[in-house]
Amino acid sequence: METTSPSVVIAISTTTGTALNLTGPFFQSLGTNGRTCETCHRAAQGWGISADEVKRSFDQTQGLDPIFRTNDGSNCNHDIDTSTVGGRRKAYGLLTDKGLIRVTVDVPATAEFNVIGVLNPYGCNEPVTLSMYRRPLPTTHLRFISTLMWDGRESSTQTGTQKITFATNPADLLADLAHQAVDATNGATASAASSLAISAATAAAAAAGRQAAEAMAELEKSRGAVEEGSRRVAELEGQLDASNAARHGAEAAAAAAQAASEDAARRTGAAKASEKAAQEAASGAEE
Repeated sequence: METTSPSVVIAISTTTGTALNLTGPFFQSLGTNGRTCETCHRAAQGWGISADEVKRSFDQTQGLDPIFRTNDGSNCNHDIDTSTVGGRRKAYGLLTDKGLIRVTVDVPATAEFNVIGVLNPYGCNEPVTLSMYRRPLPTTHLRFISTLMWDGRESSTQTGTQKITFATNPADLLADLAHQAVDATNGATASAASSLAISAATAAAAAAGRQAAEAMAELEKSRGAVEEGSRRVAELEGQLDASNAARHGAEAAAAAAQAASEDAARRTGAAKASEKAAQEAASGAEE
């Protein structure tokens, strides 16, 4: 799969070598606001987003593209005007100017700190639910990550997930991804899905993760077979070279033997002719 941005062409490949499935859950609208995972994890932007592309999308759609939603796309989710183009341009300013999504996290009841006050220039000043602004992380090369999300909350016992370690990878990674997929479905896409749909999304994410792990294992196995095949080919080529050298040597020896035989025959013929001539000479002398 290839996609083009203004300054570069990005080629996307899979570990299995097959075409990317653009009909899977990642590309489906699983919620109620029209978003898919690909809305904020764009292939053309390395499976993330860029401010330039978001700004172009705003201009083309007048701020009505699914990425422009108040649940996390606007600077704040209250005291904003999204009824006009100008209002939307102001409400989604951080998204269009910097490519930032608003992340809201409730202060845990067991937090070892107290929020005395919040001074948010965009109006989200609630001390109980904190608003932070982050760019969506690229959804690629996941086998190399050690935590999920900017703050690692999807790899923490505080959210019912687990730490990713070398010894337990990829099982821990797949479990955390399944949990994060449900959270994203309920949050970013403003899903009103039933628990059955959530379970289906979790199962789909886990299945996709298992398929990815199996594909990786198959790839490693194939690499081993290729290396063994290459070694065997080199070995056979060496044997063939040795056989060809031996054949050339044998052919040369046979040719030399043939030449010697022909020379010996000529010598024998000459000797017999000389002997006959001598006998005839002797017979003439007696007469």
